Amino acid sequence: MPRRHHESLGDMISTVVFFGVSFTLGFASADSFLMDNYIKGFGFLIAGLMCFLGGLRYPIARLTDKLRWPLKK
Repeated sequence: MPRRHHESLGDMISTVVFFGVSFTLGFASADSFLMDNYIKGFGFLIAGLMCFLGGLRYPIARLTDKLRWPLKK
């Protein structure tokens, strides 16, 4: 069974970094939208969402395991 929990300090640090970068990219996106630079704003927004999902990688993996379980035989 693959690892689905934060077991090491490195896992926790990378999760905090993902959320921190996501937060920073969210501010950069909002600033770009305020300066009418929409392409850059959407780029920052997409990157921020991907970083946020990267921070949620273990809960997402556990959720997909639970959703896939009834389908396994």
